Amino acid sequence: MSTERITNTVVLRETKKDKTKDMEIEEAHSGLLRVSGDIAERILKKFRETLGNYSNDTMLSSLYAEKERDLRNANPFIKVLLEHILQEEGLRLPRLRDLGIALKYFPRELGSFTIDIGFALRSQEETYPPNKTLTQDLVDQVKVIQGKLAFPYLISLRGTRLQSYPGSKYNGLSFRLTEGTEIISAPILNHPGYFSPEELDENTCLPRTIRKEKKRGDLELIAGQSGLCRAYINVYGDIDTQTKDLSVVDFSPVLAVKE
Repeated sequence: MSTERITNTVVLRETKKDKTKDMEIEEAHSGLLRVSGDIAERILKKFRETLGNYSNDTMLSSLYAEKERDLRNANPFIKVLLEHILQEEGLRLPRLRDLGIALKYFPRELGSFTIDIGFALRSQEETYPPNKTLTQDLVDQVKVIQGKLAFPYLISLRGTRLQSYPGSKYNGLSFRLTEGTEIISAPILNHPGYFSPEELDENTCLPRTIRKEKKRGDLELIAGQSGLCRAYINVYGDIDTQTKDLSVVDFSPVLAVKE
């Protein structure tokens, strides 16, 4: 698959916002939607058409619709590429606030699944070889967009695009940040520990404060040391920001919000 096909083709298709009316899905109080039914089948078909030469690549091709026709099985690469196609159906990937509201007030709606938030970018130093090229690329992009660096950052999947990047260990692919990408300087990302749901800042989907001792009902912020990591809500509702491998595919539903 050519780079142009990944980054441009799906953007040029017309967005039709009225197609959500046939979505076989229960709308959550949080505003999050589980993509399923006829709309999931359409999205999956278009996604596979977009893959081209990458159709046998497990990093990108693991998306599928199970018997209930829930669209699931994804990683950050898949979801970033998927957003172009979601937009054709009047949908987008969730904002940080959408996920924060769900985790704080409606945690059961997330289910016992891995839910991607985005990326934790802690520093320019990277100890995990496959991420070295991507880390420097994203650091350079953040500096251009914000004019200075104030590590660590939480970066959203929403608004982020997939691009070809020579030297990337992830099949020559990296991520392009846009004006629609949320880039938040978040010092809390360097401080592992526990927090109550009440201490969660719903606007950032991160805790305001952290403590070392765990109390009943607490969630955990799992933090790494440096460089680039995946940020996600794990099956227990904890926020994990230490996983280095960005290509891991999780058996989890694709969540979206209406555009």
